[in-house]
Amino acid sequence: MKKKPNKHQSQRPALSRLLQSQGVAPIPPVAHLERLGKEMNALRPVGYWRGLFGHDDGLPDPRQLVRPRWLPAHDKKSLLDYLRAGAVHRTCRGFSYCRFECGIAVQEMGSRDLTDGTWMWPEGLAHYVEAHDVALPDDFVQHARKQGWKISASRETPEGS
Repeated sequence: MKKKPNKHQSQRPALSRLLQSQGVAPIPPVAHLERLGKEMNALRPVGYWRGLFGHDDGLPDPRQLVRPRWLPAHDKKSLLDYLRAGAVHRTCRGFSYCRFECGIAVQEMGSRDLTDGTWMWPEGLAHYVEAHDVALPDDFVQHARKQGWKISASRETPEGS
């Protein structure tokens, strides 16, 4: 019996064309995980998601992490400012895209990985927290809170230094 494609598999060709037209280069999941693995020794990754193209690359699905009001409003604003203030760790060759397919332009999702010197996250992570109420790990939030929601100007990164 032939398996019926899920919503995302049936939209894959159209989504692929749209992403390519906006400059998103598909990254093979294994290569991406290998790069992240090397950087994990120095930086803790947060906010990296599985793709919508039907493969399970071992990363979480942000649609399963939606938690409305998971953080008090004043902490959420501070966390969003913290995420946006990260130092540039590296710039990738293509833009990211929203896994919720909400219509935000890929340019707004960004193409860089940011860091505070301890953690590393994709530039578009603030979008997930702000627009989709995606909850982040408690240890990351506690770390940002301990930093006073400020990223130290003394943090050196490969591209941002």
